[in-house]
Amino acid sequence: MTRILVAVGDRSQGEDFMAALLPKGLEVYIVDSLVSLKTIGQMRRPDLVIVDYDAGEYGGLAGLEQLRQIDWLRTGRLVVYSRESGLDFVRMTMRLGVVGYLHKPVSVQEIWEKLETIVSNTAGGGQRREFVRVKPAPLETSRVELFTGPSGAGIGGELLDISLGGVAFKLHNPQRIGEIGMGQAYPRMELSLLDEPKVQVGVVAVIARGNTAAFKFNSLTEDALRTLCRYIHTRLMDTQSDEELPDTRDALMKLV
Repeated sequence: MTRILVAVGDRSQGEDFMAALLPKGLEVYIVDSLVSLKTIGQMRRPDLVIVDYDAGEYGGLAGLEQLRQIDWLRTGRLVVYSRESGLDFVRMTMRLGVVGYLHKPVSVQEIWEKLETIVSNTAGGGQRREFVRVKPAPLETSRVELFTGPSGAGIGGELLDISLGGVAFKLHNPQRIGEIGMGQAYPRMELSLLDEPKVQVGVVAVIARGNTAAFKFNSLTEDALRTLCRYIHTRLMDTQSDEELPDTRDALMKLV
């Protein structure tokens, strides 16, 4: 799994990188300070680092030289995010091993267009999963509620597993599992994720077994996508990756 660390000056810029890269199956880590860059980088060992060259926090050219002295970044791939674009600027930064440039301002679509080739040339050939999956933190209270019809109470439960591709949850009332039809599309599922506003998504049922149900997303608004990206990013920053977290449900959850 290719890991990308994005060091921004303003954390709000990070959402665009989340929205551009998480849907491509890449692990993304957004930081907004030099301390966080060093700490998260040491912990996650990213394959590619994107640095906001214009942010005073990272020290411009001298800062890039200092970053290159960090053990885990000494030979790493580095991309500069900046308003600068002159030939002298490119020459100076290339001497420090910079492999690409993102010129400000840049749209969500342009981020991936400009990074796709660079990512494919990172260690492991830019290996990606279809979706980056995460699990809730211990004692987390994130909730899922499926509405099977225009009226009546929803089928609610506790979040087990989520990605930009789908979600699995443990039903509060397992007796209602029979109300979920395999392959059935449902236009309304509500996700109440920790520290995020409630969002509504469209889903298709793929698993309904025992006390567990899982669904693929078939409709995500822009607001829902960004909410999911923020939540997934938070979990990536807080926990180990799925491969490092053994769980008896893994085989089941890989279906969503």
